[in-house]
Amino acid sequence: MIAVVEFRRICDNQCDWYYKTGDFQRMKFEPIFVPKVSNSTGLQIADLVARPLALQYLRPTQSNRTYEILKSKELNRKIFP
Repeated sequence: MIAVVEFRRICDNQCDWYYKTGDFQRMKFEPIFVPKVSNSTGLQIADLVARPLALQYLRPTQSNRTYEILKSKELNRKIFP
């Protein structure tokens, strides 16, 4: 539920990015939630990548072998201020 609220906040231009502000109200965004039973390849990849990235951010001093493997793949990511 929190993700939906945050998504709506971004779409309503109610967040401060601290650098460049895009006008998201010009575009029509609707979140689509796909059930896990669909077994989508994209969802599986997102699940496998999201946790190691989040753990690296939340606990940077903790050993994270999966992150090291992903890092070797040269992931391009944007870190917002």
